[in-house]
This record gives sequence, structure tokens and C-alpha cells, in this order.
Amino acid sequence: MEADWSGIVLTRRGRRGIGELFSIIENGIRLTGMPAWGTGTPEGEHASWVLVHFIRRLPSLSDDELVRMEALNPKTSEQWREEEEATVSRRRKGDADGGAAAQA
Repeated sequence: MEADWSGIVLTRRGRRGIGELFSIIENGIRLTGMPAWGTGTPEGEHASWVLVHFIRRLPSLSDDELVRMEALNPKTSEQWREEEEATVSRRRKGDADGGAAAQA
């Protein structure tokens, strides 16, 4: 399970500098769909620098770190639905088992 983060960190010229990544996050890239996330506040700049350092770290993540990160991803509506169905199914099975035990 090897993720390819090269498009974020690397360019045809080589590795993006941290200043370039910061500028992209803060100001976006015109006509590409990459929005600007800068807020113009010190807190916003700090958050952008945290994101820059996170992005630079992505290529060196271990498989275990990737698995832990994926576990933190938000669930899709389909995943929520599957989880709910499994819970209902377990409850029904438990009720059926409990009812049989109570009758014996």
C-alpha cells in the first residue's frame, strides 16, 4: 500500500521548496481549481505552515502510519449505512439468541 505523493511535493524542476508550498496553500493557483486557504491572520499562517510540514512528511510515511491515518478518515454515507446494518443485524441475532435462552 504505497501512496504516491510526488505530484504534491515534486515538480518537473525537482522538489518544491517549503516557501512555494506555503504560497500555494495561502494563495492558491489561478485557473487550476486550487483555492487559496489563507485567512490573513497569524493563526491561519501558522496552520498553513503546519500543513506544509505535513505535506513534506507524506512521502516518508511508513505503511503502519498510512494505515493509522486511513483509520481516521471520515466515513462515507455508504460506510455509515453498512455499519448501521451490521449493528441492527447483530442486535436482531442477539435478541433471537436471548429469546431462545429465556424460553429454555
